[in-house]
Amino acid sequence: PAQAEAMNAFPGKGSQADWKKSQVDYDLAHKYKEQENYKAAVEAFQRAIRTYPYDDSYYASRASCYRKLGDNQKAKQDAGRALYLREDPIYWMMVADIAADQHDFETCPKAANSALALAATNSGVYGLITKMQGKWKRMATTYGDGWWITNQKMKMSELGVSAPDPKPL
Repeated sequence: PAQAEAMNAFPGKGSQADWKKSQVDYDLAHKYKEQENYKAAVEAFQRAIRTYPYDDSYYASRASCYRKLGDNQKAKQDAGRALYLREDPIYWMMVADIAADQHDFETCPKAANSALALAATNSGVYGLITKMQGKWKRMATTYGDGWWITNQKMKMSELGVSAPDPKPL
């Protein structure tokens, strides 16, 4: 319950009235997402973002819909925008997973290491990330050994995305 409350809390930037107004489209988008109508969900998330562009969960949720639609480039962009608004290990994990799907084995381990560093004190999230690392490492056997060997974390500037536009399209 406390975690659910925190997720529904005003992010603190911009107009609280706009944020409350955007919640209508955000809730609608999640209904579409539950129905696996990802195109309609993306459109509803876009309306929520137009109304209130400062909520990281809007971008992360839209990123997951783009992935379901097979548009990993847009998914990566939105995961990056979510990270600009709030650095979260789950968002770094999204970037790593998208990079793995795109066979971008330079980005994948760096983003995973960034996720692990942020999740070090959260055993549930840390366990999830290490489980995903196993998937990514198994992919390495297909694409050649050695790509995973890095201790580097990813810098926000390496994502190739800009901060969310306060006046989105």
